[in-house]
Amino acid sequence: MAGRLQAEAHLTGRLQARVQIADRLQAQMADRLQAWAQMAGRLQAKMAHRLQDEVQETGRLRTLAQKSAGLLRTLALKVAG
Repeated sequence: MAGRLQAEAHLTGRLQARVQIADRLQAQMADRLQAWAQMAGRLQAKMAHRLQDEVQETGRLRTLAQKSAGLLRTLALKVAG
């Protein structure tokens, strides 16, 4: 009987050690997931900012193209007329 209790105590100790390891791993994974989420948020913000910059640049280029087209039309009319 004492041998059985000793074996059960040994197994219980091993299980507790494994539970502690699992708890540490779970905490590490939670920390890593949080870090990944923060990094993803920062990247998303950067990409949104870059996209906004691209949209603004496209607008500036469109305005420049329209002005250039207007100047070319004016020049063509002066040359033709």
